[in-house]
Amino acid sequence: QAAYAQSRFSLFIGGPLVIPKIVNDSKTQFFLSYFGTRARSPKLFTETVPSLDMRNGDLSQATQSLGTSATNVPISLFDPATHQPFAGNVIPHSRLSPIALALLNYYPQPSLPGSANNYQSETASPADSDNVGLRVQRSITSKDRLSTNFQYQRRDGATAQPFGYADTTSGYGVSAQLGYLHNFSTTLINNAQVRF
Repeated sequence: QAAYAQSRFSLFIGGPLVIPKIVNDSKTQFFLSYFGTRARSPKLFTETVPSLDMRNGDLSQATQSLGTSATNVPISLFDPATHQPFAGNVIPHSRLSPIALALLNYYPQPSLPGSANNYQSETASPADSDNVGLRVQRSITSKDRLSTNFQYQRRDGATAQPFGYADTTSGYGVSAQLGYLHNFSTTLINNAQVRF
């Protein structure tokens, strides 16, 4: 059975920039945050793949549906060179395209009996993310403050496909902000910011 899991975790640290015997700056405040997720979502695929006989050119058991009819009828294969039916709906191995046979290797062999819905696979699709943020603010004077804010996000995952491969996805995002705040009076404040 494919895995299902979801984990979320976070870390937050902040306060005045005081590190014993290294720095003692109570006018500078910092806030560091981290948030991450790890997830796995199960996926079940049921598909139709060529049977072992079909892979060797034997389509004697192949049928087709007639729309609303509940029964399937046998198909007839014709030789494109002579326009005559292949004997017993079996294509001679010498007439099978080497290119088609090579491409056939990308299809898995049946894992269930029958000629329809004869392949089943189960897998899990991952989806992970990490978010890191750092905010620093410094009081220069009683009326002036500088601040900066930096955010980074990373994400990656995969979308499962029926035949054992996955389409991967990934990306990241960055944002930064620099700000200056000045108090002219108790009612007049100038707040200037530059953002990326």
